[in-house]
Amino acid sequence: AAVSASGALLFDPNLGQSQFWWYDRSGKPLSPVGEPAPYFTFRLSPDGRRLAAQRGQNLWVIDVERGVSNPFVSTRSGFAAWSPDGRKVAFRAGAPFNLFVKDSNGSGMEQRLTEAATNQYTSDWSRDGRTIAYHDTDPKTFDDLWLLAMTPEGKPDGKPRPYLRTAATEMWP
Repeated sequence: AAVSASGALLFDPNLGQSQFWWYDRSGKPLSPVGEPAPYFTFRLSPDGRRLAAQRGQNLWVIDVERGVSNPFVSTRSGFAAWSPDGRKVAFRAGAPFNLFVKDSNGSGMEQRLTEAATNQYTSDWSRDGRTIAYHDTDPKTFDDLWLLAMTPEGKPDGKPRPYLRTAATEMWP
């Protein structure tokens, strides 16, 4: 689920063919968003005007006001996280899944943020824009929480560092 600054709620009730809907705070349906499709993970932009959604195996961006969907990344991708200003989207892609970033308007190519032999899943981008949180699937310690420092331009600022790395499963900070 995702909530806009005005308090409207957007959610996907199932993982098969589904349809996004806006609901008000009382639970009253307002309007559908985009077309029905097999959506998986999704994230609303900070201004509430766009939605990055994993549709099948790829990320798409939906203009929620016009209902228009456009492919965002052509490779197997998902788990989007918007930069706080809405200008960039971080996501996981590749094999194994590592972190990438791309301009949210779809221009340009995706830029690699991390390079690891393990699968990584983007969780969130901090409000100040300085950190991307993600989890890494290490075969020895299972899922661990990691942080990647970012510059104001949306580029890595040093190497990723572990935040919580134990024999337990730590996911979705």
